[in-house]
Amino acid sequence: MDDPPSQDQPKPTPLERPNSAQLSGVINMLMEEGLYDEPAIRFSRLLPRDQADILSILSV
Repeated sequence: MDDPPSQDQPKPTPLERPNSAQLSGVINMLMEEGLYDEPAIRFSRLLPRDQADILSILSV
């Protein structure tokens, strides 16, 4: 028989959404590398919802 999950286990902390300064840094880095040449507003609509997704995209 399986034991029910313990109620004492800490819940994982959700990742914070990146702030505009972090996003500006990412956009600037992409522009310097020649990987991004669209207006920033267009880029912001394509952004994933959390930093893990951003980091996974940038680390490809």
